[in-house]
Amino acid sequence: MEDCQEADILSVTTTVGSRRDADALARVIVERRLAACVQVEEGLQSFYRWEGQLCEDREAPSYFDWVLGEVEVTKAAPAQTPAR
Repeated sequence: MEDCQEADILSVTTTVGSRRDADALARVIVERRLAACVQVEEGLQSFYRWEGQLCEDREAPSYFDWVLGEVEVTKAAPAQTPAR
């Protein structure tokens, strides 16, 4: 692999409903070589509006890194987006 200072790296951040699910997703993504690296943090507290209600949930932030040209980045099905 090239020196990371010269490589084009794409980073994507998302949240997953639990640490266990985030760990499982990270393992699959790296095993299938869909990302060069995935970092998972301990949970955070999210506050948002959903269908007119104020909601609060624990989530696990996950960070996915791709070295462009070494892995194919594909578009996934969109998730539902909370109302603003």
